[in-house]
Amino acid sequence: MPESRANFAVVFVAEADRVGMYLRGEADIATAEMLGRAFEHLAEDISRPSVVIDLHDLSFIDVICGHLLANYCRRAASQGCDVALRGATRPILPVLELFDLQAAPA
Repeated sequence: MPESRANFAVVFVAEADRVGMYLRGEADIATAEMLGRAFEHLAEDISRPSVVIDLHDLSFIDVICGHLLANYCRRAASQGCDVALRGATRPILPVLELFDLQAAPA
């Protein structure tokens, strides 16, 4: 279910035991609703015990979208889902740190 706007895209890749979520472009107030829907989609699909959220192609994330990401990660963890963030680049790290989120480096 790829969804995109001019400067932002969300792409899902389902595998047998996990789902990958790839974020590309700029995640900001203009794309927050789309990002929220993507996280709701992930939350509804509990058939896979693991989610990998790839941030490598994310060039910007604002506090609003960082909050959505943090809320999803905490909610998924509380439901027994293993969530891994990977590929965070330097511009993304301050927002992740603000919400005490860890990501494997790009």
